[in-house]
Amino acid sequence: MEHDAMTQVHAQRAALAERARLPWWFWVLFALATLGLVGGPVLARTLPSPVAAAAIQVASVLVYLLADRLVRRHRGVRLSSAVLRDFPSARVAGIGFVVVVAIGVVVVT
Repeated sequence: MEHDAMTQVHAQRAALAERARLPWWFWVLFALATLGLVGGPVLARTLPSPVAAAAIQVASVLVYLLADRLVRRHRGVRLSSAVLRDFPSARVAGIGFVVVVAIGVVVVT
């Protein structure tokens, strides 16, 4: 009887952990939004109008908000502000993101 209860608890934990895992499409949206947000100042130099670069940055923020809402609706989990701590599956991507941003800042400046 105890073994059945522990098996059930383990199955519930596994199901909850799967719900909390960020889906692949979230990372695609996150990368595109970050590219637009970080690339906005660079694009401001190349585009004929600075308004176009600002529009790209505003759209990037809207994509961030959309991704958050989609994850909440799809998974039933609200994203934490401490993503790297609360979502172990995000650690590798988060560290990679920081490295890519650091390299991008060095290349651009």
